[in-house]
Amino acid sequence: MAHSDNDPGSWPFLSVAACAVALALLVAVGSDTSWAVDTTPLKINFQGRLTDASGNPATGTKDMLFKYFSVATGGTALYEESRTASNNNAVTVTQGNYAVELGGGTRYAGSEPDFKTLFKNNAAVWLEVQVVGDAAMTPRIRVLAAGFAINADLLDGYDSSDLVKKAGDSMTGALTVAGTMRSTSGGVQFPDNSVQQFSGKVINMIYREDATRVVLSAAASIQMESFTVDKKSSTSNLVIQGTICGFGDYSGSMNGGWKYGSGTEIVAQNLMYSASSSLHGRVYPTTVVIAGHTTTGPQTLVFRYFSQDASGGNKPFMVYNPNSSDDARLGQTRSIYVIWEVEP
Repeated sequence: MAHSDNDPGSWPFLSVAACAVALALLVAVGSDTSWAVDTTPLKINFQGRLTDASGNPATGTKDMLFKYFSVATGGTALYEESRTASNNNAVTVTQGNYAVELGGGTRYAGSEPDFKTLFKNNAAVWLEVQVVGDAAMTPRIRVLAAGFAINADLLDGYDSSDLVKKAGDSMTGALTVAGTMRSTSGGVQFPDNSVQQFSGKVINMIYREDATRVVLSAAASIQMESFTVDKKSSTSNLVIQGTICGFGDYSGSMNGGWKYGSGTEIVAQNLMYSASSSLHGRVYPTTVVIAGHTTTGPQTLVFRYFSQDASGGNKPFMVYNPNSSDDARLGQTRSIYVIWEVEP
């Protein structure tokens, strides 16, 4: 017969058996595109059953110890938690059954400070249960993942090997950015191993692609591009890089220039074109830095060819953005411009 006293120390023949242990570790992962704040309760639900030496269910409050180990037997506890009357958190047992939220008791020993580090640092963990005054129950219970904890091994369906780390990692395949691509140091390396470096901080980037075929007429000034750039800072510079697709011979001598808003036109650097007996498409680079423009907001950026003496009858080439109608070897070519806004 069970002793009627609820003090476990007065149970002279008390032995304890645990059966039907349910363990659930619920890990919540936000499915939004932004990183979610970790609000997961760092506790584990644990249920057990206590009986006396005759197998009769115990009832009352019990002082109990819960210890976690990295081995099934022996070893040193990694995390120890007590549930005692002196700490006002003793375990309530009803008809032999009890349930506790581990992680909510009184931690009193162990090398791991909490469950987060316990399960992060140890691949296998066993739980040992003990009623104060009795020997620890055996065997220890292997902690296994619950259904949602298994799913938490993935992040929105992706394994850790599918993700790029913050530092010291690389990725393959195409990367599409719907917004500003920013490099705060080191620059950007392209497939041909060339590197665009900046001494300042890139705060904005505009990409412009033009595939419109235009037949050019001889003139003193020929506008090639006109598009809007939204300048973010009054102290930033605009670094412009472009590749201009042309076709056919040129006549006369012309320069290229970039003009942003009401600012001064800047003669393009690295701009080149030359007469050639070959009429198939040619690509001409252009780069320029626009500095000292303090007005912010959307303004028009213009690129043009012009003759320095304002004389007419000149053109840089016959066709802008040629296609297969100009030469069977060509598809539809594209002129591409990238404008980096850099804070010095």
